[in-house]
Amino acid sequence: MRNLMYDLRFAGRQLRKNPGMALLAVLTLALGVGANTAIFTVIESVLLRPLPYTNAGRLMTIGPGTGRGLSNTSWLNYRDIRDQTYQFAQVAAYAPDVSVVESRDTSQSVPAPRVTPNLFAMLGARPLLGRTFNAAEGQTGGPQVVVLSEGLWGGRCALAARRAR
Repeated sequence: MRNLMYDLRFAGRQLRKNPGMALLAVLTLALGVGANTAIFTVIESVLLRPLPYTNAGRLMTIGPGTGRGLSNTSWLNYRDIRDQTYQFAQVAAYAPDVSVVESRDTSQSVPAPRVTPNLFAMLGARPLLGRTFNAAEGQTGGPQVVVLSEGLWGGRCALAARRAR
């Protein structure tokens, strides 16, 4: 214990003699701790935290094997998988897309993925207001409908409605 006290006093004297070195050591430690915290936060939120869906651990992504990550599959492949598989309780499709929301003054591109009518039920997601898609809306030539996100409804649509008055 006595040697530890001598070592601490010696370290304190050396740091007082060399304040630039002390500042560099403190900044290096702070940068290391900050970078570690940031990386752990990203890894925890992206990789370790489960998805916010019912039975998220049972969800799977199915697509053609390209050897380089995920890729799209055709509608016919989706139908074959949906109709011929018995290993999955439900099969739904999702394809990224972009649409334009227009008002009198502006227009803006927004993410607008195309989904099959059963996707929301499969994920256990319920709308805050209104309903999700029904089976007729998923048929070829069926009614063209959308489900708006809370952010789009509360932000852009409400603003456009106020401007229209």
